[in-house]
Amino acid sequence: MTPTITSDPTQTHRYIAAGAYEIKDSLKAAGWRWDPEQKVWWTDDDTAVQRVSNLASYFAPAVAEATQAVAERISESRVAAADPMPEIVPDGLDLYPFQWGGVRFAAEKDAVLIGDEMGLGKTIQAISLINLRKPTGRILIVCPLSVKLNWRDELRKWLISERSVELATYRDGFTDDSDIVIIHPEGLRRWADKIAAQSWSIAIVDEAHAYKNPKAARTRAFLGIDAEVKIALTGTPILNRPVEIFPLLQWLDGKTWSLYWAFARRYAGAFKDRFGWNVSGASHLDELQDRLRSSLMIRRLKADVLTELPPKIRQIITIDPEDIDDAATGRHLKQLVVEESELEATLTMRLERAHLAAELAKADDDSVKYDAAVKSLRDTQGAMFAEMARVRKEIAVAKAPHVVSYVADALDADPDKKVVIFAHHHEVEDLLAEGLERFGTVTVDGRTAADQRSERVAVFQHNDTVRVFVGGIQAAGLGITLTAANHVVMAEIDWVPGNVTQAEDRCHRIGQNSAVLVQHIVVEDSIEARMVKKIVEKQNIIDKSLDKEMAPEEVTISEGTAKPSARKDQIAKLAANVDEDLTELVSRALLTMVARDGDYARNLNGAGFNRIDTLLGHDLAKKVGHLSPKQVALAALMLRKYRGQLGEEITEKIKERMSDDT
Repeated sequence: MTPTITSDPTQTHRYIAAGAYEIKDSLKAAGWRWDPEQKVWWTDDDTAVQRVSNLASYFAPAVAEATQAVAERISESRVAAADPMPEIVPDGLDLYPFQWGGVRFAAEKDAVLIGDEMGLGKTIQAISLINLRKPTGRILIVCPLSVKLNWRDELRKWLISERSVELATYRDGFTDDSDIVIIHPEGLRRWADKIAAQSWSIAIVDEAHAYKNPKAARTRAFLGIDAEVKIALTGTPILNRPVEIFPLLQWLDGKTWSLYWAFARRYAGAFKDRFGWNVSGASHLDELQDRLRSSLMIRRLKADVLTELPPKIRQIITIDPEDIDDAATGRHLKQLVVEESELEATLTMRLERAHLAAELAKADDDSVKYDAAVKSLRDTQGAMFAEMARVRKEIAVAKAPHVVSYVADALDADPDKKVVIFAHHHEVEDLLAEGLERFGTVTVDGRTAADQRSERVAVFQHNDTVRVFVGGIQAAGLGITLTAANHVVMAEIDWVPGNVTQAEDRCHRIGQNSAVLVQHIVVEDSIEARMVKKIVEKQNIIDKSLDKEMAPEEVTISEGTAKPSARKDQIAKLAANVDEDLTELVSRALLTMVARDGDYARNLNGAGFNRIDTLLGHDLAKKVGHLSPKQVALAALMLRKYRGQLGEEITEKIKERMSDDT
C-alpha cells in the first residue's frame, strides 16, 4: 500500500500517516506516535511533518500546509506586533511594540516560554499577560531571591487591577489569603508540598533555565507546580547543553515533551560510552529552535528590536535583608540600614537647626554671630556627610557578596556576556574582583598606575577570557572605552547624576551596537535605594531633553541640605525699603502659612511650608508684631515662592513691594 499522510478529518490540527510501514522509522525519529486503535502514525506537531519533508512525494499537500503554519508561527516569535494594543497597562505607561508582540504571542497559549534577551522587559510582558487574561484565581511567581522585591514593585507599577501581593519567606512560607505569592527557589523547595497541593490560575517562573537537573530537589519542586497557565521567563533558554532544557519543556507541555530519551537522542546526540549514556552533546539545533518557536517560545534579541529601544535601559535591583539565606548576614545588613536611618534623622534635625540659625543670623546686625552660625552650619554639614559616608561604606561592604552572586548568575547564564561593575570604595572593588575571579577580572581604580590603565582596558576589550571589569566611578568613569560589554552594574553610586551617566557611557559610546542595560543593586529602605530612584529619574529627564542640555544637579540625602534661600546683602538691600505696609502684608502671610503647616512639612500635601522653610517660617511667625526690617525682608524673600498656598494676589503684592534689584 502506498504511504499517505493527510490532515485528520476527525480532529483539528492532526496529521495521520496510513500504510506507512516502510517509513515508520523516519516517522518515529521525527516524533510521530503510533495509534494502536486506528493503526496509523499521527502527530499534531507541524514541525514533525516538516522533519519528514524528504518524503514529500507521498504527501506534498500536508507538508505544504504544515510548513506554512510553522513559518507563520516562527515569524510571530521573532517580530513585534503591528496591530493596536488593548488597554492592558496603567495610564501613563506603555509597552514597546515588541513587548506587546510577546504578550499577543502568549495570549491564547496555556504554556509559553518568553526567551527574550536580558533587558527587554520579560517581567513587564508577564504582568501585562496577567492584565490581559484577568485570572480569577491565585497567581504564583517563582523568581531568584535577588529580584523578589523588584517583582513586587513592578506588580504595583504595572497591574491594572487591585491584587494583594505576598512575599513568601523560607521560614514561614505564605498564607492562603493573598492574590499573588512571590517565592524564591529555596522557598519553593521547602514549601513544595503546599505549592503542589494548590491549583494556580497562573504560574510564572523567572530565570527558568535554572531548573535543569531533574534530580535536584528544587527542580522536582518546580515540576510539581500545577497551573492553568504556565509562563517561563529566561534570557538563556539553553545554557550549555540542549538536554538541560528538557525539564522546563516537560513542565510547560508534558504531552509533547514526554519522551526524555527521544529528546536526548535527537537533540543531545546521546550515545553509550564505557561510563554509560553520554547526553552532553548537541545536534539538530536549528530544528529544535523551530519546534520551540512554532509552539511555545518567543525570543527576541536586542539587535532584533534595537530601533525600538532607548539607548540605555536602567533598572533598580533591590535586596531584602530579611530574605537572605544566611540569617546572620541578613540581620547585620538590616541593622546597618536601621542605623543609617536613625543617623540620618538625628543629623538632619541638627542640620535643619544649624540652617535655621544661619538664616536668622542674616537678619541680625551682629556679624560675629552670623559668622559663627555659618561656621556651625558648615561644620554640621561636614560631620553629617562623614557619618553617613561611614555607614554607607559598611552597607556597601556587606552588600558586595550579593552583587557578586547576582553578576555570577548573569555570567553563568550567558557564556558570551561581559559585565562592567562600578563601585566607590576600594574595599568593595576588591571584594567584587575576588568574588568574580573565576570569570577573568581586571580592575581600574585610583590605585591603578597610569601606564596600566590602557593595558587593562585593552585586555577587557579584546580578551574573551576576561569577562569582568571592576572600575572606580571616579577613576574609571571618564576617558576609557568598554564597549565589549553592554551590561553595567552599579554596586555603589555617586550622588551626582552626571558622574553616574559618565560611568554608564564607558559602554554606551561609538562602537556599541546594542542598547546598554544599567542595573543598580541596592538594599531595601537604605538611603542609597532612595537616591538611586532620584538619580534614575533625573537621568531619564536629561535623556529626554533633546533640545537643550540640563546641568546635572547634586543629589543630597535630605531636603534640609539645600543652599540658603537668600544672600545677606540681598536682605540688607530689601530691608532699606521695608515699610508698615510690607510688614503687615508679610506678617499676615506668615500667620496664614503657619496655620496651614501644623505638621511642620512632614507630609507632602501642598499646604504650608516645605521641609527647608518650615522651621524658619514658624520662628519668624512667632516674632510677628516685633519683626525687624531685615526679618521682614528675609520672610518676604521666602514667601514670594508660595503662590499656590497664599494665592497669586498676595505673592504679587509682596514682589511689587520688593525693590527691583533684589
